[in-house]
Amino acid sequence: MDYTNDLRLIGPLGHGGAGVIYRAALLNPQLKKQHNIEEVAVKQVTIWDKLTDEENLQRFHQEVSLLFSLIFHENIATLIGYTESPQTIITKMYRTDLTRFILNPEEHISPSLAISLAIDIINGLAAMHNIGIVHRDIKSANVLLV
Repeated sequence: MDYTNDLRLIGPLGHGGAGVIYRAALLNPQLKKQHNIEEVAVKQVTIWDKLTDEENLQRFHQEVSLLFSLIFHENIATLIGYTESPQTIITKMYRTDLTRFILNPEEHISPSLAISLAIDIINGLAAMHNIGIVHRDIKSANVLLV
């Protein structure tokens, strides 16, 4: 993807040790049609000072490859694309995360919903483990909900 022509940042959504997440408008007509979406999440990957440029690029490519290898799994964030300058990973925009959902006083989590969420999380982790990937940062804020 082309960062300048395919995306328009709208605003920040959050940040963590691996990067800053932004809400963005998807401007690429082909990708909009292919994924039936208007907005995406853009993770601007943190460049670590303790790593060389080559190591940072390798780390970035590894994350993109991981998401690409799991692109068709319903319980893994959907990769839309990536840019190398700056290093960003573009995924489908999700409505909320599990932390915000749980803390929302207007939401009610029934036992059947809790079981369904647990099964979806387990299935996503199992898909990663089946290809030799360990997530290493499982927490409710990293569980995205449609």
